[in-house]
Amino acid sequence: MTITWSGGVAGSYIWIIGSSADPATKAGAEFICTERADVGTFTVPAWVLSAMPASGPDSSAGGTADGFLTLHSTLAQPVRFQATGIDVGFFNWSLWQAKNVKYQ
Repeated sequence: MTITWSGGVAGSYIWIIGSSADPATKAGAEFICTERADVGTFTVPAWVLSAMPASGPDSSAGGTADGFLTLHSTLAQPVRFQATGIDVGFFNWSLWQAKNVKYQ
């Protein structure tokens, strides 16, 4: 499975997170892969995908497949700041984009 993206902060990383579950068999698995944001593409290895259970329907979600693919990005380094009343402060942000998918 090849994933492509655009943008991202130089020096930062993208997290590729996949999860799958089959409520009927109570089987589930998750993978987390990382790649430099400036690369723009990543292929999840076949051996990782082969360890994922087939996504079963989730009755609590209207029967949609119980599988997700998420891309997560953040700053390369948190930014330190000072403010009255705290000893130390750091600022960071994150952006998550998730999609409901069916692993087979």
